Amino acid sequence: ILFESFFAGKMWCTFCFCIIFAIYILFWPSASFDAAAVEENGGKWLQLQDGRYLEYFEYRSRKYVPEKSHVVLFFHGTMNSGYSCIARPRPTWEELGLLVICPSLPGWGWSDLHAGRVLADYGNDIQQLLDVLELDKVAVAGSSLGGIHSAAVAATLPNRVTHVGIFGSLCPLVGVADGPGRGLWWRIPSWIGFRSLLGWVSSVTLGLANVQTMLERAMPEEIEQLKAFWGPNFNNTMDSLTVDARRAHIRGWHGNADTSRLVWSPWGFTVNNITTPRADGSRPKCLISSGGTDTVNPPFMQEYLIKWNPSCKVQNYTDEGHLHLMMRGGELMEMLLSM
Repeated sequence: ILFESFFAGKMWCTFCFCIIFAIYILFWPSASFDAAAVEENGGKWLQLQDGRYLEYFEYRSRKYVPEKSHVVLFFHGTMNSGYSCIARPRPTWEELGLLVICPSLPGWGWSDLHAGRVLADYGNDIQQLLDVLELDKVAVAGSSLGGIHSAAVAATLPNRVTHVGIFGSLCPLVGVADGPGRGLWWRIPSWIGFRSLLGWVSSVTLGLANVQTMLERAMPEEIEQLKAFWGPNFNNTMDSLTVDARRAHIRGWHGNADTSRLVWSPWGFTVNNITTPRADGSRPKCLISSGGTDTVNPPFMQEYLIKWNPSCKVQNYTDEGHLHLMMRGGELMEMLLSM
C-alpha cells in the first residue's frame, strides 16, 4: 500500500503508512541467532568478542591458489546479505581465481545488529574475522551501502588492506564541514531520486512485490538496460535477488532501521583516511565507481569522495544508473585488482 500510494502521489496515505512502518521497525522483536539456519544455506559464522554473531559466506573459485590468488572481502548493499555472493553465478570471480569472503552486515541476514555503532566500528568486526581466518592482507570492495563499509575497513585497518573498491556508494552526509547533508535535501538533483529510493526500500521491505516488479516500477529505464545485459539469464537473476532480499530480512527489519541511522551519522573517520599510508609508506589502491544517471546515490556523492581523496581512481558509467552495480560488478572487480 505504501509503495503504490507513493507512486500514485497520495502523499497523505504515504505519510500514514510511514508512521505505521516506523512503529513496526521500532517494536518488532528480532529473532535469535540460529547457527543451523546459517549453515543450511552454506554460510559460516563467528561469535565476536562482544558476544554478537557475524554471518559470512565464501565464494572459492576452482582456480584459486592459496598464497598466490587474491582474497577479497566483499560487502553487500541494502536489501541483500552475504548470501548474495553465492546466490548466482560469478563468472569473473571464477576466471580471476578469487576467494571472496562475504559477511552479512550488522542487522542483515543472521548477523547481529550492533546497536549505536558508527561506521568506523565495523573495522573491529572485520579484524576479528581476518584473525580467525588467518588472513593477513586482503582486498576489500563493496557496492552501494557495502561501499562505505569497504571504506571503513580500509580506513581503520590500513596495514591489512591492499585494494579498496567503493562502487556506487555514499559520501559522508553529516559531520563534515562541507558535507552534502548540510542542506535540507542533501542536493539530490530531483524528486525522482526520492521516488526511486523510497520505491526500492518500501516495496521489498513490505513484501508486496518481488525485486523484478519493484525495479520495473522504481527504475523502468534501468531495468531495460539490465534486461539487455543479462539476456536469457535475467529472470533467474531477479529470482535470486528476491530470495536474497527476503533472507536479508529474515530476523526482522532492524538492519533497515540501522542503515538509515548510520548513513545520517558521522563516519568516525575522514575520506582521506581511506588510503592511509601503511607502515611501509605505500597506500591501498582505490577505485570508485559512479553511475551518471544514478538517482539513489547520485554522482555528486562520488565526486565528493574523489575531491577529498584524489588518490582514488574513478570509473564513471555516464549512461547508466545505480544498477550499473549489477552489470559492471565483475568488470569493476577486475579493474580494482589489476591496479
